[in-house]
Amino acid sequence: MTAATGGLDDQQIKNLRMGMQTVIDTLPHVIKILHKKEDDDDRQKIIDDLRSTMGAYIDREQVYQDSMDALVSTRLEIRDQISLEEQQLLGEEKSDKNRSRDKQISVDVDRIFNEAKQKLPKISSKYVEKHPKMKEFESRLDIELRAISDYRNGNEQNNDLQVIDDACGEIIATQIIHTIDPITRLEMKDPVKNTLCGHTYEKSSILQIIKKNPKTKCPMAGCPNKNHVTENHLILDSDVLQEIQKKKKRARK
Repeated sequence: MTAATGGLDDQQIKNLRMGMQTVIDTLPHVIKILHKKEDDDDRQKIIDDLRSTMGAYIDREQVYQDSMDALVSTRLEIRDQISLEEQQLLGEEKSDKNRSRDKQISVDVDRIFNEAKQKLPKISSKYVEKHPKMKEFESRLDIELRAISDYRNGNEQNNDLQVIDDACGEIIATQIIHTIDPITRLEMKDPVKNTLCGHTYEKSSILQIIKKNPKTKCPMAGCPNKNHVTENHLILDSDVLQEIQKKKKRARK
């Protein structure tokens, strides 16, 4: 049965997903600020708090979705009960013409709704960790932590830090530019971005996969985008290309 509301186009679901995305987008900022060895404990505490916040959003989404699904069943049950009682009243009136027509149709909405919720399919105890947004959170976290490890080990070949500041020189955002192809794990030469999800791959790598399997989805672990990747979705990632070119210049010195 399809719910009348509660899908991805539902405003409440959109708001909850927006909150989840904010949690994910907060990760790199936290890790860039607390990237030193002495920051490990503080960083881990904040990461745990963010993970808990993500879990809370997912729980709220599930509760809301369950309520919407139960509401659909409730509407159908109320309609059927009213129809049945109307037929019963009509039959009673025909059998006893002196019977008063003032009898009211009564439906216990709360009982029907609670019973509908109890009939919903049981969800897995691991639904939070299997949620696409939690997978995206863990995948992003893994990438950012590996970037810290590379930085500490003096390995700046795989990533570089980009600092964005305003006109007054105040830092307003930081991000790590990843120049390694997630498919081959090699340095990219012709980086292309998937416009549907924002992930970047080496052009030849992703095109080779698409050619073998036209139903290929984004190969990045935890990517919530469920659409098939097509060549039309791929555009040049100028930021990554610029970083690759900078690295080449530094390597020649």
